[in-house]
Amino acid sequence: MPHPPSTARLRAPRPSQDTLTEELYRLIGRARRGLWTAAARCMEARGQSIFTWQVLCYLVRSGPTAQRDLAYFTAQDPAGISRVVDDLLARGLVRRRPDARDRRRLRVEATAKGRAWFRDASPDVMAKVEEALSGLSRPQRRQLRDLLETLLSSSDSA
Repeated sequence: MPHPPSTARLRAPRPSQDTLTEELYRLIGRARRGLWTAAARCMEARGQSIFTWQVLCYLVRSGPTAQRDLAYFTAQDPAGISRVVDDLLARGLVRRRPDARDRRRLRVEATAKGRAWFRDASPDVMAKVEEALSGLSRPQRRQLRDLLETLLSSSDSA
């Protein structure tokens, strides 16, 4: 009579580091896409662009920012950010001002109208993001936030 397989053989094989790295890459990408899609659909229902909300969110939370840095911190293409900022300027939601330290550089900042627009749109956007995150408990969300902050701080310093 054959011996039953050992419990070690019954366990799923552990992924190699390369496989784990690939899995993390795919999962983070899919999670980002899911959150982005939920927020984008919310803004589309309002006849607005998620890019408008994203840029104003960053400016309201972080203050005046160089356009190049705005592209980096919102993970958008610099040319795309330029078009969004031009649209927001035309709508009176942002303004460009010279940087106090380097007058050759321009900083983008939210206007009072832009801050009001952001405050009005945010509850709807956050409700959709909340739905997308509903599979995670509050402690899991904090843990995910902490892990992502660690990941980002280590990649920013590299």
